[in-house]
Amino acid sequence: MSWLEFFSTIFNSWPIAIVIIVILLRKTLMSKLGKLLSLTYKDININFQEELEKVSKSLGESESDSDSENENVLEKAREEVEFITDIAELSPSAGIIASWVSFETTIDGLIESKGVIPEGLSWSEKKRALEKLYKIDLNIYNSINHLRKFMLDVNHYSKKADDSLSLIEAIDYYELILKTSKKIIERR
Repeated sequence: MSWLEFFSTIFNSWPIAIVIIVILLRKTLMSKLGKLLSLTYKDININFQEELEKVSKSLGESESDSDSENENVLEKAREEVEFITDIAELSPSAGIIASWVSFETTIDGLIESKGVIPEGLSWSEKKRALEKLYKIDLNIYNSINHLRKFMLDVNHYSKKADDSLSLIEAIDYYELILKTSKKIIERR
């Protein structure tokens, strides 16, 4: 079989051609789709990009933040970043849930470092402990609420969310988790 026959066979079979085109253009497609996708299920509509932007705004961040600042945040937790990325590549919604678990573990560690045992505390009790021990402001408090709501929505609609979420959105969520953690730690 010559190359000409090989390519002719591939392009005569349109499903194979589509798969090859999608594979070749996947990064470009994902970056474009990441800003357009939302989840609509029955009468519920969740726009993932808007939710991430709300968190970013409540942190006082703009879309024009410098790349070097983002790189510094990511450098602090390189192993975790790789772990979360690996999970998010398989399933963006699982990456978001793993990011939240990492955040809660960080919160537990911060609360415990102040002499309070976080075991057995409800999430609202942990938030109150953060407010009291770290004197978090309204922006950080709102960020935490938005991040948690987003994770709960993704968790609740995980099968549908994986169809709507992109890897980029999962990574953006994780970066917001890191920025929120950093702002809390800076309040020490």
